[in-house]
Amino acid sequence: MMLREIDDQPRAIRTGLADLRRQASELPLLDADEIVLTGSGDSLFAAMAVELLFAREAKRPVWALPSMSVSRFPRASSSRLLVAISVSGEVVRTLEAARAEADRGSTVVAVVANEDSSLAKLAHGSLVMPTPMSRQTPHTRDYTLTLLALGVLCERLAGRRLRELDRWPSLVQETLPAAMEWAKSLLPAPAERTVWFMGAGPDRGTAAFGALKFWETGGSRSGWDDLEEFAHGPSLIAAAGDDVVLLAPGRAGTRAFEMLAGLQKLGLRPILISPEIAGHAVPSIDYPHFALPVLGDWTWSPFVTCLPVETMTYVYAMHRHIDVMLPLGGKPHGPVYNEVHEEWMRQSVLEA
Repeated sequence: MMLREIDDQPRAIRTGLADLRRQASELPLLDADEIVLTGSGDSLFAAMAVELLFAREAKRPVWALPSMSVSRFPRASSSRLLVAISVSGEVVRTLEAARAEADRGSTVVAVVANEDSSLAKLAHGSLVMPTPMSRQTPHTRDYTLTLLALGVLCERLAGRRLRELDRWPSLVQETLPAAMEWAKSLLPAPAERTVWFMGAGPDRGTAAFGALKFWETGGSRSGWDDLEEFAHGPSLIAAAGDDVVLLAPGRAGTRAFEMLAGLQKLGLRPILISPEIAGHAVPSIDYPHFALPVLGDWTWSPFVTCLPVETMTYVYAMHRHIDVMLPLGGKPHGPVYNEVHEEWMRQSVLEA
């Protein structure tokens, strides 16, 4: 099922684009002074990934914030647009954030996959993405469709057609097979080793997404951080034999290249995901490199960097014989985890 979801992304993005553009044209006026993007889990990471794209195109202050930060720790604002993101539309803390902001006078737009969800009913307008194929696997297709919906909303705020969105479905279709073959060429680290994801700028969101995919894959050991901040902390706890995935498009590339030799000295395996590196002063060391295609400028990089991250997740899970359809990959306490997760996500108390 996870492979089916990965492979379905070009079709789902292509067909979803036209429908989401139609929906966006029917949204209420979006002339707020500032924009807050919020959600939890993948939804928050998608918000982080497009925060700088929104800021540039909408030409107003934009923040990507966790749902609880929005609901319980408000910021003063004269006029705000809240973009509340939840595939199910039923995550309690995101509902709380949307209700709190609506009560403060903000315009609320929901990004959901269910037009009858609680979040869609609460919002002033909604963008409804294509229905998920499954919610049992580490989510891949749902994440890219969330990026799609947010990209279309950004287009509406910009007041112009963003041609990168038109090119994206074909680029995904071309990139996925290459990303899968590249991931298969890696020798996955043993299950007891940690896989670190590092990103800068908009790809901090992609790094967080990568770590969460591994966590969802049977609770696999993984972590993430800002590319620069890894050198100031997490590198102290990274252990020899760990993989370090460097998401390095755009201006992140020069810093990532500087770190390659040091990572190897620490006994870590750097894995570079970046555009072609010709012309850069790259250390003459061996490391896996996925040559990332370019969709647009650096604000668009998360729309592409997520693809090799998805294929890595799938390949590592298969290599480690993890059944991603089972709670925690079939570990004995998997059903208990699912029960607690459901309680935390859906049954928490909504604060006034």
